[in-house]
Amino acid sequence: MRLGNPSTQRPVYYDRAPLAATVGADSINVAPHGLTTRATYTVPAARKGIVTNVYLQITRQTVAAPKGRPRVTLSIAAFTQALLELTENVADKTIALAWTPQYVLLPAQVLNLQTSDDSTGGTLDYETYAGIMEFDV
Repeated sequence: MRLGNPSTQRPVYYDRAPLAATVGADSINVAPHGLTTRATYTVPAARKGIVTNVYLQITRQTVAAPKGRPRVTLSIAAFTQALLELTENVADKTIALAWTPQYVLLPAQVLNLQTSDDSTGGTLDYETYAGIMEFDV
């Protein structure tokens, strides 16, 4: 006599102790700078994560002379997944990227949100955010 079903499937990922996390940063009136990490997230051991949404934005506040290439980068495990670059040198110019990538993050993988600007002048605003749903492996 059997009691219960021995071939029970494990619950879907969103029913395995889910935890919603958001990482990000707003940086206002930033002068030219090298590669700078604005936010980072490391998946804990025995957990996985799904990147549910990403928002990247660059706004030119003051004109640079000469202009460089301000960038926002989303990288996972040292691989660039998204790169947003502002190519215009006009005050109050904004470029943004919002999307739902559904990247799977494995235990101990690191997500980085970074900015850089190789101009010699001018200032920029950056917004960098990522939403992550973490769950048991």
